[in-house]
Amino acid sequence: MAHLQIMSNRQTLYQETLDVLTKYGAWFAYVLIGLVGTFGLDIINKKRITRLYILGTSFMGIFVGFITSKWFLAHAPEAGAYCVPVATLASRDIMIFLKLIDWRGVLAKVTRLEIKDKP
Repeated sequence: MAHLQIMSNRQTLYQETLDVLTKYGAWFAYVLIGLVGTFGLDIINKKRITRLYILGTSFMGIFVGFITSKWFLAHAPEAGAYCVPVATLASRDIMIFLKLIDWRGVLAKVTRLEIKDKP
């Protein structure tokens, strides 16, 4: 009896995995295409590629690619096929841009409050 329940759980897990890959498989592929392009560009530019560099670049690419894919999935799914890999490819530049934004100034304009610097 327990053997049948284990088999049923495996089939359920297999079916759920298949459902997720069917629904989001193309979007995962788009992000991976962008990551391959990023690493290919780094290899051609003769950057020093370490394990930490691969890990950091992969996380940035996955983050930007995931956010981009969710936006395009909701608004323009047909455009996501080329926009998600491009955003993943440019993920390093996007993250640098986000880091350089003056978030205190943005918050001050949005809330219309004057934010003082720390003493």
